[in-house]
Amino acid sequence: MTSSLRTVKAAIGRILHRDSLPYSAFPRGLGGTSISDQFLYRGDIDASRFVAENTAALLRGEPVEVMHRLRFFDSLGRHLRDLEIRTDRYFQTIDLRQLKETMPQLEIATFIHTSVYDSASEPGYVRLHRGYCQYRRTPESVWASVHGNFGGIVVRPGERPDQHQLLARRRRAFLYTPQHRFEPSTIATLYFMNACRSPETVEVLVTPDQCGAPSRPHATLRIEPLGVGCCSVEGHSGYLSFRSQLPMCRPQVFIEDRRQPQHFDVFHT
Repeated sequence: MTSSLRTVKAAIGRILHRDSLPYSAFPRGLGGTSISDQFLYRGDIDASRFVAENTAALLRGEPVEVMHRLRFFDSLGRHLRDLEIRTDRYFQTIDLRQLKETMPQLEIATFIHTSVYDSASEPGYVRLHRGYCQYRRTPESVWASVHGNFGGIVVRPGERPDQHQLLARRRRAFLYTPQHRFEPSTIATLYFMNACRSPETVEVLVTPDQCGAPSRPHATLRIEPLGVGCCSVEGHSGYLSFRSQLPMCRPQVFIEDRRQPQHFDVFHT
């Protein structure tokens, strides 16, 4: 009786607060699937790479052969190509130079990470992939690392590139102001990714340091499913705000400092 009551209460809660929930209801039968975050590729800098985890090997404490599959999409969310690496290591750093060499004009893209095991090693559990991307502005720069963005992208074994399932959902519109102060000596480039099934819009507002100064519009971005939009803020002293219906409007921010040419930082707000 108690278990049934909890189930009913949970269902009622989802109904009452559905406009603020980041995910649709998780479907049944997810065993053996990969659920990936959404990651950003940059082809306009010196290099990008990805650190992939071997879930089965980490849980078993021994090497297990896996094929890491990175599936790339252009800024409009259209499938570009897959990159596959086979290994039995616990972690594998995957150089994305191959994409840069075959598509030199590609400046930005998104990608997801799935893991494929042979039938004897295939885990029956859901694998959540939250790997790390690393970026280098110039050959002399230090690598800057950041984890994946909000995802919930389901890929089942053997599915075609257009058969992935997006669990993220549009929520009630909200305004988000990160507690990060931007400095006038820096150039901030913001990348917003969309893991929802619907195109989404993000409005970027700038707020000066002066007390009581009103925010003003800076850019409005329309982002397709699995796509990415970006804008730059240069010479701004103060804060930024974002208005959207994305489940988690948290851009990936790259900071360059005009006073230090080698400076290159990346983080989520």
